[in-house]
Amino acid sequence: MADFYGFSKIDPERRNNRKPISAATVKIYNANLKKLHLHFNGDLKSRAFGWYNDTGAVMKYLEETYPNPNTRRNYVSTLYNFGHTISPVKYGIAQDKYLEEMNKLNADYSKFQESGKPLDSQAKNYVPPEEVLEMIKQMNLDAKKNPSRDIDQAVLLYKLYSKIPRRNDFGTLILNTNYPEGKEDNKNYTNLESLFINQYKTSATYQEQELKLPKTLSSLFKSYVKKYDIQEGQPLFINTSGGALSPNGLTKLLQKYSQRYLKKNIGTTMLAKIFIKYNIISSSFRDEFIYT
Repeated sequence: MADFYGFSKIDPERRNNRKPISAATVKIYNANLKKLHLHFNGDLKSRAFGWYNDTGAVMKYLEETYPNPNTRRNYVSTLYNFGHTISPVKYGIAQDKYLEEMNKLNADYSKFQESGKPLDSQAKNYVPPEEVLEMIKQMNLDAKKNPSRDIDQAVLLYKLYSKIPRRNDFGTLILNTNYPEGKEDNKNYTNLESLFINQYKTSATYQEQELKLPKTLSSLFKSYVKKYDIQEGQPLFINTSGGALSPNGLTKLLQKYSQRYLKKNIGTTMLAKIFIKYNIISSSFRDEFIYT
């Protein structure tokens, strides 16, 4: 989909000098605004956005059409950022109102995420953290009886996510013990002491994140790398074909083992939900989970 509404061309100064909006987010924003523009204007080719100023009607429509506050929050974010692409003189007051609503929805969502409560759609796959930890112990025992890289990397990933709840960015980690030498901005690395996350959903907002590994995890990472003779520049985690594990592949890997041991589909989002209350994590790290 072309960037018909110009989100990718927003002046960084209007976004407090943040990086340009990512291509994936631009695509989502265009799809959201297309739906709104079709509803309120009726002509997708029209560049008349007078409806944007009628914030009361827009918010009423969103509340009636999207009862899920998280979905509504994404639409309000679209509207706020769209305000950066059009005249601040004509639409600035409305943009401020969308910002106010976005901040309110963000605050509500933050409280909900920190509560550790699953969404209704997630409830059937939710388990207490103790059950996941027990599963990890059993997987460890089974890995010793029937060793394979597949189960070893699944165990390591489960242990990592139990300590550092996050979305599915860890599957793409590349070994670089001399980091930041050889760094590429769109890749994620580890030097076995820390994780350096450059590519993730809200990287345009939060930029690179360095996440210090607890000593026990650092030792496990080093043992894993030694066991499988992983070389500099190679991915830590691989798919069944031997290639680098993708974010989607990471989710499938974790769900495969959670289904085998718990009869539940537990991926990275659910793991974050399960463990976020039980870990002390940095505020920027918490924000990255909460506000995406």
